[in-house]
Amino acid sequence: MKKRRLVYVFLLLLLIVGGKTDFASLETNSYGKWQQQWKQIEPIPIQMAVSPGGEPGTLRFSWYSKNGESKTQFRIGEEKTGKQSRKQSVITKNATPGYQYHHVEVENLTIGKTYYYQYTIEGNWTELYEVYVATTEQYQVAFAGDPQIGASVELQPTNEQKQAVCADSYHWNETLEVIQKNTTNLAFVVTAGDQVHTRNQKETLQDLFAENEVEYAGFLYPSLMRNLPVATSIGNHDSQSKNYQYHFNNPNADTGYGETDAGGDYYFIYGDVMYLMLNSNCMESEEHDRFLAWACENNPKVTWRIVVMHHDLFGAGKHSIQEEMVQLRASFIPVLRKYHVDLVLAGHDHCYARAYLPMEAQNVEQDSVTTGNFLPRDTSIPTLISMKYGITISKQILKKLVNTSNQKRTLRQQVMKKQIQAFQKVCEDTVAYHSEEGILFLAANSSTGSKYYEPCQTLPIYTAVSVQQNRSNYTLLDVSKERIKINTYYVDTREKVDQTIVLKK
Repeated sequence: MKKRRLVYVFLLLLLIVGGKTDFASLETNSYGKWQQQWKQIEPIPIQMAVSPGGEPGTLRFSWYSKNGESKTQFRIGEEKTGKQSRKQSVITKNATPGYQYHHVEVENLTIGKTYYYQYTIEGNWTELYEVYVATTEQYQVAFAGDPQIGASVELQPTNEQKQAVCADSYHWNETLEVIQKNTTNLAFVVTAGDQVHTRNQKETLQDLFAENEVEYAGFLYPSLMRNLPVATSIGNHDSQSKNYQYHFNNPNADTGYGETDAGGDYYFIYGDVMYLMLNSNCMESEEHDRFLAWACENNPKVTWRIVVMHHDLFGAGKHSIQEEMVQLRASFIPVLRKYHVDLVLAGHDHCYARAYLPMEAQNVEQDSVTTGNFLPRDTSIPTLISMKYGITISKQILKKLVNTSNQKRTLRQQVMKKQIQAFQKVCEDTVAYHSEEGILFLAANSSTGSKYYEPCQTLPIYTAVSVQQNRSNYTLLDVSKERIKINTYYVDTREKVDQTIVLKK
């Protein structure tokens, strides 16, 4: 049994029998060590968050400090020693009671280089943290479904938020480590929103809500959060307090479009892609229309437009058939089509799903949308060989194989046959879409295992694929100008959740 499932299964059993939990006994030594380290900082949300800037070569930083602290400083440079680092201006404002937040933007960083930065806490410089600025021609993006730190609270024996945050943060760290280990040119991580679980359901005092700060501390606690830029979406659990905009320093976010208490729509460019981060908690499609018009007008030359939003318009979980989602789907789809969006990444349902909406589909109610036109996956040897799957076999090799009898095949030809068989296997495990013919929608499962939802008993007709194994997932996008290759993996085994998806122009 996998580690993360073991934690929650034991907790559930203890709830049933009324026993007490010793967290250190439920996991390996790594979890026990994590728990001890977490206890030292758990109430204090002062960890650094790194975010992509508005364009390549730009990064944004944000962190908390306690009120009354002396002037905070930040510096960054190319040397591991910290010498020759250049200081940056720091914007400081009040956050939740007892804290202030700090925002820094660093421009003119060199693509393909590693930088080292540090900042002051209580007047002392922190250790040096490393951050890599990925190249832009061909790079990777990791997409993580709702981390929702603290959501496992119902599995805790005493419904204690801090225990839930400790466990969920541990699994968030596990996911980040797997992502980092299995990528070679990772530019950033994108989340589907719901960084935290506890919502402010009061109508007033949005500035003073501090009950989710321990969950933000858990989300930011993994050390890789100091090294990996993370572009976050605003989920419904983030939306109702301003703490989100204190913790994350998003670019191009001051337009006022799509705003809730947490903030509004924003975008950034990386390579040939514009990432459009929509706050779908604002359900006024006209707001997002104006934002997309502004962003697209200012960036007409990008090849790809990827929307990231919290609510999954074409998911497979229980939220997808609720009246609110049906209305959201009907109002958002014309806007996404209007601005020729290629791909939509979302979360909310904690259940993996894939859907494709062809351009000719007129009705977007959940009971009438088809899955769209999939390219055929023929098991015979293909005659058109350049498939952009990373494998190329020439027509000459095919012709030689066809015209050569079995008796006369050389060892080299046998090797070529194996290469073709391997190519066939890739084709059978791959589904391709043309972005000009429709929009591809992916809904992510939980990236931490803090909460899962079951799919609808009767899947909506638009659902091409739905997978729920109650195991956390992450999705990896290999991005280039010609195509985007997408694979979704289980965190615990790195087995594929779905076929390889190739999105082509």
